[in-house]
This record gives sequence, structure tokens and C-alpha cells, in this order.
Amino acid sequence: SQKYSRQSADDSNINSGDELDMQTWRRRLLSAPRTCNSEDGPQAAEQGLCSENVNDYAEVRLSSQNWESAFVLSWMMQIIYSELLGVPSTIETGEFDKNVNFYDETNRMDYGKANKYEMFQRAYDAVGGDCSIYNEANKDASGDDYIPCAHAVMEVWATSVELLDAQKKGVAEPGQFMGINGVKGWHSKSCPG
Repeated sequence: SQKYSRQSADDSNINSGDELDMQTWRRRLLSAPRTCNSEDGPQAAEQGLCSENVNDYAEVRLSSQNWESAFVLSWMMQIIYSELLGVPSTIETGEFDKNVNFYDETNRMDYGKANKYEMFQRAYDAVGGDCSIYNEANKDASGDDYIPCAHAVMEVWATSVELLDAQKKGVAEPGQFMGINGVKGWHSKSCPG
């Protein structure tokens, strides 16, 4: 049977040393609710919807772009952060009245803005990289006064001057491959044009 080395004081099914068997690992992952984020209500933990952030990690905010494959990649990362790693996370749409948070109670899937990389500079400038410092100002936002902030974007199709500048300043890292190549295509030699 496959073993995993992650242990806590409450693990009762330890086979040897600090190894957990697959059933114990699965039970632990599925037994605890996700970690609460800044978009959850103040009673969310008391209601059992999520658990308080017991780590010293600031919330991670992911930029959703404005197309479905980017939404799905953002949701996957939000689940990994919130449910597996115990790190609070939210999804930034870039607009004040749009939401694509995986845990949204009404399951909204709103299309926000794409390729707006100034939000990386805001995360970089925020004390401790904490994008939630903008939450209070954004409560009363309406349109252009909304302040987007994000730490990561999971899918980029177009490199802009804004993104290249952020990389030169050390605010953003160069993009990495995720196994998906969306910029190449095939065409027939007989295709006109």
C-alpha cells in the first residue's frame, strides 16, 4: 500500500513512524472543511462552512481572466489552496460587481476583465502581500474606483507591455508552462491566407 509522510497529533492510524496509510490520508483531507477566505461571512466558520485560518499565511488571490478555461484553472488552484494546503484563497475578476469564486453561495460565474496585470503591482506593494487590505475600499466601489489585486494568474494568452514591465521590475515572475499550449495551431497548406 502506498504511504504518505505527513503526520499530526490526531492521526490514529499510523503504520510506522511518520507515515500515514492511504485511508488515513484520504479521511483527513475529506473530514475538515476548507479554510475560510475574506469573502466568507463573519459566521462562516461557526456555521461549519469553512474553518478559521490557523496558518500564518495571508490570503492568496488568483486572477480569473475572462474565459472559462482560466476559470477552471483558478478554481482548481483555489481548491488546492483552501482544502488541501489550508491557505485562504479568493479569485479576482478585476471588476467590482463580478464574482467567480468557486465557493460563492449563489454559484455566480461572472466575466470580469482579462490581461490587467497592474493588480500584481498592488499585491507586491501591499503590506505582507495581503490583497485583503483593499476589501474595505472595494465595498463601496462602483466601476472605475474598484481596486483589483492578485498574486497569480493561471492562464495567459497574450503578453502585454504591462506584464513585461512587471517582470522587469521583479513584481511578476516569467510565465511557466502548465502542460497546455494555447498559442499554437495547425492549419492546412491549402488553406487560403
